[in-house]
Amino acid sequence: MTMNISIAYPLDMTRHVLTQGFGENPQLYKQFIVKGIPLQGHNGLDYAGSQGGGDNVLAAAPGKVIKQTFELGGFGNYVVIQHEGYRTLYAHLSSFFAYVNFIVDTGDVIALTGTTGFSSGVHLHFGLYPDGEPALNGYGGAVNPSPYYGKGENFKPSGILEYAINPTGNSIFIIRPNKWRKPAKARRK
Repeated sequence: MTMNISIAYPLDMTRHVLTQGFGENPQLYKQFIVKGIPLQGHNGLDYAGSQGGGDNVLAAAPGKVIKQTFELGGFGNYVVIQHEGYRTLYAHLSSFFAYVNFIVDTGDVIALTGTTGFSSGVHLHFGLYPDGEPALNGYGGAVNPSPYYGKGENFKPSGILEYAINPTGNSIFIIRPNKWRKPAKARRK
């Protein structure tokens, strides 16, 4: 399923790198069953968090928080935001700033990174779920978020372009912004 959307990164990408891509590690993830179907691989993107956690997790687009809960052995503490035509999921959180029925804008701080649930270290698991995507797609209804990054406050260049090497050895360019992020507010429609 292809969507005509554009989302922002869920973290300050000057300080975080991708540690696990979509569809990776099928042997590890086949133990997770969604509606009777084992996952075919990792069903989101993982970004490393700072030692000890506590990095701001940012809303990738405007929307309404529809779930804020804990799942033992899976996502741990997680938040789901409903947007126009899709949902985003933010998992393994240490604490929450956005709760059910909060209205959030792109870049609002909704939580802090952590290592709750099925986790080997502090990180953010970020998932994208198009409305209408069958949960039987082998990824629990998730699709790869990467093609949809493209705009929003977390993405717009607003600082110095820097060069870095990510853990896989690939060179990447990052923007080092100097922006304060506002916490999510209890706004209701």
